[in-house]
Amino acid sequence: FVQDNQSLLQLIGSVVLLVYAGYLFGANPSRTLQSQGVQSMSNWKDFVTGFLLTFSNPFILFFIIGLFARFSFLAPEFEAYHYVAGYISIFAGAVMWWFGVTWIVNKMRSHFNIRSLWLLNRIVGALIMLMGAIGLVTALHELLVNH
Repeated sequence: FVQDNQSLLQLIGSVVLLVYAGYLFGANPSRTLQSQGVQSMSNWKDFVTGFLLTFSNPFILFFIIGLFARFSFLAPEFEAYHYVAGYISIFAGAVMWWFGVTWIVNKMRSHFNIRSLWLLNRIVGALIMLMGAIGLVTALHELLVNH
């Protein structure tokens, strides 16, 4: 299914990325800041919270499906051990990424103010928007050429 509908899935994933990027670009970080009375959590609690929040995000499922379609992860020439190694690598990469992100955020938390969060939202939003636009153009091109 994924391989047969690769362009359509990439198109849907790109639109989701563009919508999310627009939301992130326009988000006001001052509304989501915690009050000063809230204590900082440990690295482990930050990691678990961030990982579970990301894992429960439905956009991540669309993102993963799009990546599988784009990079032909489910090819007929692969054996079972290729898939096991691939899934373990994806999981290990996600865990390392979130451990690294939460460690950095925990260490740099006191250095961020509202202006820096606003600027970070704009930069990340623009990068995601660029990736979504490239994916959208690529998917539309493939759909038009193949049909």
